[in-house]
Amino acid sequence: MVQRYYVIILFFSLVIYTQSLTAQRTTVFNEEKLSLALGLGVQYNYFGLQGKYFFSDHVAAIGGAGVVPLNGLLWNAGIELRLQEIRSKRVSPYLNILVGTNTFRTLDGFTISSNGFPMFFEEKVKFIGGIIGAGIKFDDFDNNRGYLKLGFDFLIVNPNHSKTIDEFNSRNMTSFSRSWPRFLPAIGYVYTFNYEEEK
Repeated sequence: MVQRYYVIILFFSLVIYTQSLTAQRTTVFNEEKLSLALGLGVQYNYFGLQGKYFFSDHVAAIGGAGVVPLNGLLWNAGIELRLQEIRSKRVSPYLNILVGTNTFRTLDGFTISSNGFPMFFEEKVKFIGGIIGAGIKFDDFDNNRGYLKLGFDFLIVNPNHSKTIDEFNSRNMTSFSRSWPRFLPAIGYVYTFNYEEEK
């Protein structure tokens, strides 16, 4: 519960801050309206595509999907905040908040069949949780339509993840770990569809 309150406070504080910013000169960052990204990281569903649309000057709706081998389709959706550039025209911080399938497991074990032979099986499970991504955008491309994102994702893991692992271990005398990394790196390339460099 405490984590949820911190996320809510952080979200509204940043919205108020970004809404108070004044527009700077035209850059790929502050003129971005519609874009598509390909990346690695939890915010990209480990490996996938992410679409983004700025419905206001400082807030964008984002959503994406990716396919993880053996575990199928993962998805997420949320918002990204447009923050003030820290180095004109080249570098800008970013922050996004998402909800989606941020953890998944393939659990295998065996049981004794009715004829007395061992029978192997597996269970594939996914869990919906929170994702907070933060990092830096770099605009170092001559065409001014794309930029690179580097950062980290913090995972808010669904409590059912640990519960499911414990129950599976108890039923099948296995020893799968409940641990899941909370901080993971993220890298993506973003292509913007609407930006034209100011002449």
